[in-house]
Amino acid sequence: MGRYYVFDGDSFDTYDTLEEAKAKAEEALQWCRDEASEGWPEQTEQISYGQVMGEVVETMRRPKDETDIGVDSDIDIITDYALMEVPDSPPNT
Repeated sequence: MGRYYVFDGDSFDTYDTLEEAKAKAEEALQWCRDEASEGWPEQTEQISYGQVMGEVVETMRRPKDETDIGVDSDIDIITDYALMEVPDSPPNT
């Protein structure tokens, strides 16, 4: 996952640099401007960009065993996830 994100009102994407993220947010805003003659799109005020502070990572993976009661029969691997902070990085990288 990239260190910076953009939400354009419809989708969430990540980028490696702040400059890339800001440029994509500007593109989304420009698209909204282009559509504004028919009324500003609803997602205009949802456009945002910034630094990713945390992400979900897999913390456990093991084969299903007899102790896994209530787990769907199609599942062979048991996994778990946790929200983890992303280590700090130098600004604007």
